Amino acid sequence: MAFITKSEIIDPGRLGQEERRRFIQELYAVQCRIFEGVDLKSFTDYIFRPDAARTRVKIFRNDQKKLVGYYAIHLFEVKPSSSEITAFFRAEAGLLRSCRRRHATLPFALTEYCRYKWLHPVRKVYYLGTLVHPSSYLSIFRNCIEIYPSYRRETPPDILRFMFEAAKMLGVGPACRDDPLVVRVGWKVRNDKTDLSFWSHCDQPDVKYFLKRNPGYHDGEGLLTLVPVTWKNLLWLLIRWTTEAFRRRRRKPA
Repeated sequence: MAFITKSEIIDPGRLGQEERRRFIQELYAVQCRIFEGVDLKSFTDYIFRPDAARTRVKIFRNDQKKLVGYYAIHLFEVKPSSSEITAFFRAEAGLLRSCRRRHATLPFALTEYCRYKWLHPVRKVYYLGTLVHPSSYLSIFRNCIEIYPSYRRETPPDILRFMFEAAKMLGVGPACRDDPLVVRVGWKVRNDKTDLSFWSHCDQPDVKYFLKRNPGYHDGEGLLTLVPVTWKNLLWLLIRWTTEAFRRRRRKPA
């Protein structure tokens, strides 16, 4: 099994033209091993967002210095229907199956969220995802107290309105079905039959909820998902991460 031995955080805006070309080619090679349905130009547009206030990409390498994954985070600042500035984060991520481990990307995300909340403590901040796989929804559901949509609670009208406004700003449109939170993304996880069977038979209520809302995820449809970036959610995320890290350390052989 391969392991992540090195990681680095890149600011794409500081890359020269040739550095940028090599960087996106390396990311895209990994992306194509995990997803299908996105060409190089579209993927480049995802990573290099000139409309984002801030973009950072964390890359992961194995012991042979080969790229095995990435996690890109974008920050947007907008003025929706209200006059107050509202911020939301977007992300793209991919790790080769042999290098996946729980919470590999959490410290990076947590740092970015806490940094912004510290600078703007009273501003409304959210994470907005278009989740194309039940594992993504499961990870967020486990690590956050408040998430929308959820079987735990109804989505408030103001939250729902912001989700639609933000999606429209990003050019994300609804898929051809009755649920307006199911959107056309195009990214398809390269699932095998074993993986599809596992998720279809998973009895966890959050996974069942995702599959009910987004049965076409394997065709590149995503569930529009929002998480308020509050100190309550961030604290719970930190507790979950440190608890899991402590458990992993205890399980390691002496």
